[in-house]
Amino acid sequence: YQTVLTPDSIASVFGVRRAAELGSAQTLPLPTILVDVTVRIIDSAGRYHFAPLIFVSFGQVNLVVPPEAALGPAEVVITDGQNISRGEIVLEAVAPALFAADLSGEGPPPGVLITVIDGSSRTDGFVLCGGGVDTCDSLPLDPFAMPGEVYIGLFGTGLRGHGGLSNVTATIGGEEVPVSFAGPQGEFAGLDQVNLGPLPRALAGRGEVEIVISVSGKRSNPVTVVLE
Repeated sequence: YQTVLTPDSIASVFGVRRAAELGSAQTLPLPTILVDVTVRIIDSAGRYHFAPLIFVSFGQVNLVVPPEAALGPAEVVITDGQNISRGEIVLEAVAPALFAADLSGEGPPPGVLITVIDGSSRTDGFVLCGGGVDTCDSLPLDPFAMPGEVYIGLFGTGLRGHGGLSNVTATIGGEEVPVSFAGPQGEFAGLDQVNLGPLPRALAGRGEVEIVISVSGKRSNPVTVVLE
């Protein structure tokens, strides 16, 4: 978690008395009010923007930073009908962050293994969760068990403003790998996807390795996968 965010990215705000009850967005476009909660972003130009809301609870609000918000210092104002709270953030063009399946910001990511053979692709998930997010484990990957090119797809936020793939790099186990796509995932508001590959065969049998994305020199949090 960090206070540097980007326009059109997913963010979480933590505190107390954020909402009287749970509320989750059920429609698209996302609503700007849930259970009487509203979030305003006051950007560096002094403009007010109501943030689209994903989820609200007593201690947390999940939102999408308005895409039209100007870069620079900004203020977050949360109102629930009775209480008003404020906090400060900084909006920059990129602030790469990868999602982890257990919500820790590290460990196994909720990603996919993409195998391309003769123009056809197969997609397999590689995280297995038990009774809760704290029981998530990365399934061992054998990316070279079949012929064809193999890619790893990861999900995050704060990536889409990269200005060109040449500004995006990635390492797996410290070894640089190609980045074939980085941008909006397309289905969920604020969600980005980055596809790494084709994976070099030098990664076979490396065991547990860290994956790190860098955008314009700014590094993401590391996530881990297991390569057989």
